[in-house]
Amino acid sequence: MKYIVIAEKAENNYSAYVPDLPGCVTTGTNITEIEQNIKEAISGHLAIMKEFGDPMPEPFHHIAISAPETIVLQVFIPELAIA
Repeated sequence: MKYIVIAEKAENNYSAYVPDLPGCVTTGTNITEIEQNIKEAISGHLAIMKEFGDPMPEPFHHIAISAPETIVLQVFIPELAIA
């Protein structure tokens, strides 16, 4: 399953969040670290949702960004891949 990740440049680092998963956020010093951290955050977030019986949200397919310091990533979570 793939989720859109919004990464924004801050003064000394980056922050990132997943619009499909409210509360799923992370920070990192660069985009590579953000990508690694957000994959872990998504996996943990979804594991907790599953534990509590919450439905897995479908990813957005389109998102519009207008801020110049914003980066959109799409991350693949292998353990959620549909065979």
